[in-house]
Amino acid sequence: MSTPNPMQGTYQVKDRRGAHLARALRDLDGVVTVEVLLIGSTESHQYGYDIVSHWERVLSADVQPYTPAAAYQSTGPADLVALAQEAVTIYALDPARVQRAAQIVHRRYAIINAHKDEHGITIPRPSLNVLAVESDTRRGWYVVRPGSCTCKDNENGHTCKHRIAAWMHRESIIRRLATARRVSKAQILAELTA
Repeated sequence: MSTPNPMQGTYQVKDRRGAHLARALRDLDGVVTVEVLLIGSTESHQYGYDIVSHWERVLSADVQPYTPAAAYQSTGPADLVALAQEAVTIYALDPARVQRAAQIVHRRYAIINAHKDEHGITIPRPSLNVLAVESDTRRGWYVVRPGSCTCKDNENGHTCKHRIAAWMHRESIIRRLATARRVSKAQILAELTA
C-alpha cells in the first residue's frame, strides 16, 4: 500500500459518466492504479455524523482528463450529485470545494435559514436569500447571501464551499418545488425569497 497522491483537475473514467476527482496510488510492486470519486457523492457514516466518500480503484489506463461528453445524467430534479456535477462542469468551480460543499449539504441541519445577519441584526422574515452554513469543522457558522459569505476564503476572492453548499441547498429546494407544482424555478424563487 502507498499513500494517495492527489491528481490536479477533473477526470473521466472509462464506461462511467460524470466528472471525478482522482488520486494516484503506487503499489509496492510499482503498479500504478487510480482511486476515483464521482464529485458530489457522499453518504452518512452509520456510526456518527461523519461523511464517507466512496473512492474506487480503477486502472490508470481507464482515467482521462474530463471532457463535456462525459456529462453526468441526473436521476432526479434535485439530485445532490447532479448539482455537484453542474457546479464543476457548467460553472467551472473548484472540484475539491464542490466535494466539500456536497459533504456540508449532506449533513443534516448544516444549512438553515439565518435569523441574524453578519452584523447580529435580527432578520424579520428568514428566507433562502440569507442562510447560515455550518463550518466543516462544526466550530461555527457563516452567513451566506447570493454572491457573498462571511468566511476568509470568500474574503480572499474565492467561491467558497459555504456559498456552493448554500447554492446546492437552495437549488435542491427550488427544483423539487418547481417539479412538484409544475411551475418555473423563477416563480418558486420569487415566492421563497420575497
